[in-house]
Amino acid sequence: MVVTAIGVGEAFDAVEPSACVLVEAEGFALLIDCGHAAVQAVWRAVPEAERIGAIYLTHAHADHVLGLVPLLDRWASAGRRGPLALMASPEVLALLRSLFQLLRVRTGPDSPFPVSFLAAAETKTIGPFGIATAPTAHSIDNRAVALAQGGRRFACSGDGRPTAESRALYAGADLLFHECLVPAEAEGEPDHCDLPTVHSIGGPERIGLYHIRAGRRAAVKAAVRNDARLFVPEAGDRVAL
Repeated sequence: MVVTAIGVGEAFDAVEPSACVLVEAEGFALLIDCGHAAVQAVWRAVPEAERIGAIYLTHAHADHVLGLVPLLDRWASAGRRGPLALMASPEVLALLRSLFQLLRVRTGPDSPFPVSFLAAAETKTIGPFGIATAPTAHSIDNRAVALAQGGRRFACSGDGRPTAESRALYAGADLLFHECLVPAEAEGEPDHCDLPTVHSIGGPERIGLYHIRAGRRAAVKAAVRNDARLFVPEAGDRVAL
């Protein structure tokens, strides 16, 4: 399993692409989130129209879903014919259907390539991956995801503070990418995570901190410089599990 940090920024970062992760194994590629500021980074990292077979959406905020419209449009323009699975909660899937209809993205019988909408809680496998989800504490419904393949496990938080359910989901992961908006709890917000809270998550061998507030990346990097477990990935970084 290979994990690539396509984007590591938060919603309003003027430099970093939005939080977005590519996970690949056995020739199958799955994208986690694709926000308004991530789509060009996805195009650069994955220029092939057929390579990504599934997209998992953690929640319906713009910096996690709005890149889907130009992404699907570009694939259609490039001649994609292979199927694509979109996975999320039923509420997010309903919003995506409405968004696609409003912006005339074809996903029905007239679509240039088959698009399926899968309720993540009811989906146990996708491609070579076993899949499980759990809620986090965020301003809207957000579901963290864990992918298992070949005895290895990767988890990704999306946004939000950990819950008992998401801590249990992360516990068996070899690698976790977790939102870390700010380095100090006093700077934090009730709907986002901070470094001390991420540090309290037990289980994963390594934790990559992403979705860091613009202007606070250097402080988070400095805080974990000598930590063998926590690290700050840069956009484009790849980790093999």
